[in-house]
Amino acid sequence: MREGKPSETALIIARSMVFLAQSPDTASLVAPASAEAYRRFLAEGDPSALRRAERAAASPWQRRLSFRMERWVIPGIMLHYAVRKLFLEDAARQALAQGVSQMVVLGAGFDPLALRLHCEHPEALFVEVDHPATQAIKRRALAGWSGLGPNLKLVELRIGSRGLEETLLGVPGYREGAATLFVAEGLTMYLQEADVDAMLAFLRDHAGAESRMAFTFLERLPDGRLDFPFGSWLVRPALRLIRRDRSK
Repeated sequence: MREGKPSETALIIARSMVFLAQSPDTASLVAPASAEAYRRFLAEGDPSALRRAERAAASPWQRRLSFRMERWVIPGIMLHYAVRKLFLEDAARQALAQGVSQMVVLGAGFDPLALRLHCEHPEALFVEVDHPATQAIKRRALAGWSGLGPNLKLVELRIGSRGLEETLLGVPGYREGAATLFVAEGLTMYLQEADVDAMLAFLRDHAGAESRMAFTFLERLPDGRLDFPFGSWLVRPALRLIRRDRSK
């Protein structure tokens, strides 16, 4: 994470989701409320990227070019973003329907899931935990957002700093031992193993018996590396840059 700069990963995913939401063949994969949220977050965080995404989505030949360029790096990665978000939303809705009363999104980036669900479930607490620079943009974008409820909390923490216990237990309304859903999308592959262990230890020691966790991860390749199995050689330097940013 560059000092004072938002997560590059969060910006990339937001740009991809805006592109998918405005492309005729993929618009059904992104809920209208999510599309509007991504657009607002990107407008605040990188207006030029928003203009490029919207311009590409509006042009048939630019859409084809965008998907072709994607195949040169990680084939299908934008659709992967959309599908995994749909899966995590299903998991969250199921958890809330089954009595989970708190949802914590770790490394939330510009994802709008908690923003959408907190309006539908005013009885539940929704907490987003993320780096201060990324959350600053999200806070500015949400400043004029109508309908925000007091059950949505944005908490600043550099994920991996092992301050999760102190941070979460200090959130007003957060109940230690309550049934809680923890969501970690696109996070674990950027953390050290000790940080992942600390995160899981927090869940073990401070979450209720009915708690659960929904997360994404990269499997190790046969040579031991964490990498996308179908990615090109361009993926590795990009991942190194992102990991380096997160370590600063």
